[in-house]
Amino acid sequence: MKRLIAFFLCLTLVLGLCACGAAPITAETEPPSTNAPTTIKTLKVLAIGNSFSVDAMQHLYTVAKAEGVEEIVLGNLYIGGCPLDKHAANAKSGEKVYKYYKNTTGEWQTYPSMLSLLEGVTDEDWDLITMQQGSAKSGIADEYQPHLDELVAFVEENKTNPEAKLYWHMTWAYQSDSDHSAFPNYGNNQQAMYLGIVNSVQQAVEPTGYFETLLPVGTAIQNARTGFVGDTLTRDGFHLSDLGRAIASYTWYAVIDGQPLYAVNLDKVASQKLTEAHKKLIVEAVNNAIANPYEVTESTVKTAQ
Repeated sequence: MKRLIAFFLCLTLVLGLCACGAAPITAETEPPSTNAPTTIKTLKVLAIGNSFSVDAMQHLYTVAKAEGVEEIVLGNLYIGGCPLDKHAANAKSGEKVYKYYKNTTGEWQTYPSMLSLLEGVTDEDWDLITMQQGSAKSGIADEYQPHLDELVAFVEENKTNPEAKLYWHMTWAYQSDSDHSAFPNYGNNQQAMYLGIVNSVQQAVEPTGYFETLLPVGTAIQNARTGFVGDTLTRDGFHLSDLGRAIASYTWYAVIDGQPLYAVNLDKVASQKLTEAHKKLIVEAVNNAIANPYEVTESTVKTAQ
């Protein structure tokens, strides 16, 4: 995936990392006190996903607005737990089986009727369209094809903006004590699930060349878990907490913006008050995930002070 490699190389240079390997970005680094002004004026993003795309996009409007994006349109075609094979089948059948969430004002609204995949894809002239595997199958590479080929072909044929880019959303491993019914597929082992997700993206997604770049949320979450918050970033063992959702949304925004994240401009996300330690953790976890999307970088933010 040449464009993906070029993106990471460019970002590596921006971050001042050496060519022989990406050095960790720590909380002790003296970054600018604010983020560089965004170059994005309009942002239209559609996710073809499930509850994990709900989590990742939950605070994206707020984050993008705080960074200066003027027009924001977010859409999420939702079926709970939906994997690639089901999305591909829905593309063929045209069934109206998607709950459609949309955000144009800062508040998520639920569309009054169920939509087909085609209706969601053609609802707006999207700038970005994201795809992801259902979490239960996210770490099993053999579950990606031929469904990914079929879904991409459908989207490319039907998107109304010929310049719309495809981004791959790499999701996260379950919490170590999760009771999710699919966790035994990974031996009830968070590290095994994370490595499975990484391997699946490298083996089944990256070689296709379909995607402009990667949204490495799974690695950002795993990075943050090594900090002072520990393995507490879900609310039920697999769906993200408010802090986890903030990390995910900032990961999406930083990748889309194409610039390092230096500051978190939000003091609160939903019920979660963000302390300075939380903000440092988010910045560090996100930047390191983008620089090293396929490996965990140990956090230096070890205390809540």
